[in-house]
Amino acid sequence: MKHKLLSFLTPFLTIGLSSCISSEVIDMPESPASSSNEIVLRVSAPDATKTRSDHTGYKLRYVAKIFSSTSANQATGLTFIAKKEIIEGEVKDNEITFSVSPEYNYTILVFADYIPETNTLTDGTYGDYFYDTKGTTEEIKFKGTDQTKSNIDLNFFNNDNLDCFSAARTIYKKAERYDIDDLKLERAVAKIRFVDTSNNDLSNVSTTVSQIAYLQTFQQAADNGVDFKTTKITDIKLTPKSDNADRELFYYYTLAPKSQTNLQDLTFKVTSGDNSKEYKLEAGNVPARKNYITTIKSAFVPSSQGPNQQEGDTGTKEDDGLIHVFVPTPDGDITYEIDKTISNF
Repeated sequence: MKHKLLSFLTPFLTIGLSSCISSEVIDMPESPASSSNEIVLRVSAPDATKTRSDHTGYKLRYVAKIFSSTSANQATGLTFIAKKEIIEGEVKDNEITFSVSPEYNYTILVFADYIPETNTLTDGTYGDYFYDTKGTTEEIKFKGTDQTKSNIDLNFFNNDNLDCFSAARTIYKKAERYDIDDLKLERAVAKIRFVDTSNNDLSNVSTTVSQIAYLQTFQQAADNGVDFKTTKITDIKLTPKSDNADRELFYYYTLAPKSQTNLQDLTFKVTSGDNSKEYKLEAGNVPARKNYITTIKSAFVPSSQGPNQQEGDTGTKEDDGLIHVFVPTPDGDITYEIDKTISNF
């Protein structure tokens, strides 16, 4: 009688248990919980993050995702298993542990970004801010721009808190604990700087950006920035820093590929006093590469003496009223530099 009763209840018990399993976790082969089933990560971002800029009000968050993989050598055929988050320095050795089944291929993806220090852990996440880490894919998306809107968040410009980092590792786990010590992340962004080379006064200068170019998505497994966007924006007015020995007008970050790509059609106006000049950087002439700084230099700032002053012109004025400049030019007024300076960036 007991046997018949258990046989009768078994399907219902199975249904009840299945309804408790999160849709974000795939079924893996059953195995008892033990340290031999663990994959333990110890993660870190570049040391320069601690000193290179002021991140007051923000904290560095690590988001780790683990996938099963059809290969032990590369991230292919990925199936999402689980996701965990920690805050830099709040866990000893920045340690993250996943419990998985032995004798399997796994890909671990780790992303780090800055979020407000007031964010707390709720339902397993500290919450996204500049970047979208939700979902069960390898993709990270920049969330500061909505393509359906005409404006871009002012935080997009002159903001070192858009710095972010990524790492990927694919392994074959045998029937014992697998430790990944000191998994170092690398920047997933490029920094694009605009620097003035004129001798004109910067005290009454502003820059208004009307069209911006950037990459929307970073594919972690492929270690590559994709999904190019050019967005028209409205009335984003930027002023140079007061302490500005290098005459930087403005800068921004963009997700970027591991090999060089070229941003397109970036448009802005530089105003000094009553005088303004508008620029359009032509298609394919603003190089960007992850973990690199691109500095675009020109005599962008006009004289403040009036609209008839043309000193510092750096291109050809076309029918659209913009000064079209071509970057790079071997011998022209517009120059660019791409610097990989790990200690400072």
